[in-house]
Amino acid sequence: KMYLTPWITYSFGYDKIDNSSATDADLDIATSLVMMYYKTQNEAYKVDALNIINAIWDAEVNKTTYLLYSGNTSTWVNDNPVYNLSYFSPVALRLFAVVDPAHDWNKVLDSMYAYMMQVQNAGTGVFPDWSDASGAAVNPNNGSADKTYWTFNKESVRIPWRIAWDFYWFADERDQAILAKLNSFISTKASGDPSSPALGTSYSWDPSKSDISSTVVPPQWLAGWCATGIGTNPDWLNACTNLVNAKTLTRNGSSYFPDILLGLYSALLNGKFVRPAI
Repeated sequence: KMYLTPWITYSFGYDKIDNSSATDADLDIATSLVMMYYKTQNEAYKVDALNIINAIWDAEVNKTTYLLYSGNTSTWVNDNPVYNLSYFSPVALRLFAVVDPAHDWNKVLDSMYAYMMQVQNAGTGVFPDWSDASGAAVNPNNGSADKTYWTFNKESVRIPWRIAWDFYWFADERDQAILAKLNSFISTKASGDPSSPALGTSYSWDPSKSDISSTVVPPQWLAGWCATGIGTNPDWLNACTNLVNAKTLTRNGSSYFPDILLGLYSALLNGKFVRPAI
């Protein structure tokens, strides 16, 4: 039986279904079920979570490198995999390690951290949307990022949420190092001012490639850059959290992604991500 979730269904204007999986969604769905298990002690949530967790292990973990593939099809599972670091959820892997001791989720966690820091340290300090096994920015060749893949863009803007969430719950020093490097980068670009239009630019991971400049700061960009201050820059964090809290949801037919991400970031920045008793 297939326990992974199709990444396209009939919604948000799409008129097709794609039954291939997207690893970030699988991680998040399983995480929500584990959290509900700990909140309610209802075993049904744990059973459902383990079905998905086992399927993730079988189909979305590279058994050679222990990195997370981006999905379960040959587009992602091949001899030259393309990785998406915004799919890395440390919180998910920690929870999986607790409820599924049959698989070495801590090895996946450590491998993903090592890879993430390799990618960050090899470039300008930001993350590209997509990267290859060597840690270099690469075009995924799926039509999603032909003109953006080397920049901190629509994929990478989720990274600060996932890393800051983990730091908030588990205070891992690797989280702090990743966030500190990101915050140093953006606070320098913005001269320490989180209201600066510098936050709207999609910065290049590759020093030989151009940034994609913009003076418009989408709300999820503001929120993402805000979260980089967690654990390292309280002045930045407090000032930009006030800016995030002043934002409103767009709520139109194409705003589901920025609205959802803004909501997630806002909840985290305002202390609403409550860690369950594990």
